[in-house]
Amino acid sequence: MDAFFLESKDPLFGIIIFFVLVFVITFFSYWLSKYKKKEDYKHLDRFLQQFQTLPSQNELKVLIAKGELSEKSWFLLANAYSKSGNYEKSIEIYSELLKVGDKANYRDTMFLLGKTYFKAGFLERSRQIFLEILKNNPRTPQALNYLLLVYERVRDYKAAMEVLEPLEELGRDTTVERAYLEALLVLNSSKLSSEEKVEELLQIHKNSQALGYLVFEYLFRINPKVAWENFDASKSELLIDILWNVDKKDLNLEVIMQNGYLKVISIIVGLETPLFFYLFWCR
Repeated sequence: MDAFFLESKDPLFGIIIFFVLVFVITFFSYWLSKYKKKEDYKHLDRFLQQFQTLPSQNELKVLIAKGELSEKSWFLLANAYSKSGNYEKSIEIYSELLKVGDKANYRDTMFLLGKTYFKAGFLERSRQIFLEILKNNPRTPQALNYLLLVYERVRDYKAAMEVLEPLEELGRDTTVERAYLEALLVLNSSKLSSEEKVEELLQIHKNSQALGYLVFEYLFRINPKVAWENFDASKSELLIDILWNVDKKDLNLEVIMQNGYLKVISIIVGLETPLFFYLFWCR
């Protein structure tokens, strides 16, 4: 029977005790943090029940200045407003916290304010905040990511390309993002002809092996012949809804019949689209 028990001096006994202690500490820490978060929300609910309507901007200023709620509780409230789509109240809270809140949380508050402005569609204000963060803390990938999204949204693709450089310095692979922005620059260029855009997009696709849908959607719309000449059979499934709307006079039967996926789809779907109508009569 002694073989089934470990002596207290056995090294394995000490390892087992160590892991048991780690499990117990982790378990209690998890539930304690969950309990505290629940209590914070309860405190918020009790605090806000005194208002028949949402606090006005002036009331928020007074309440935050009084310090009746912890800063963490105000963050929770601002996040709740943001999730419910009430970006105005969320912005008011973050803006006031920047004035009277803990300076140790200043950068995080700035980021949350910029993020909320972005969600609300105030792109210029969002841009200014992220630039301010990066001015003092240039190695902040979260702010760089949102700044990249802001520039893309306002179609300032050259500025977006500049944001990729510090991201690359931080070790991020930006191959796909760079190819995407280059393609958008080409598509939105007023100086390039349609033929030049086709050539540029094909080169971007060949270099990056990405953006298949974006590139071929334009190619099939502008120059189907070139699209078929450069058709990427490995992306047939991705491009199927583009092929769905190709005019039958622009179909390349040779390419289609060599692609197993398209042949199977033609059998399943039948005559419901121009592509498969053509396939049926030419088999």
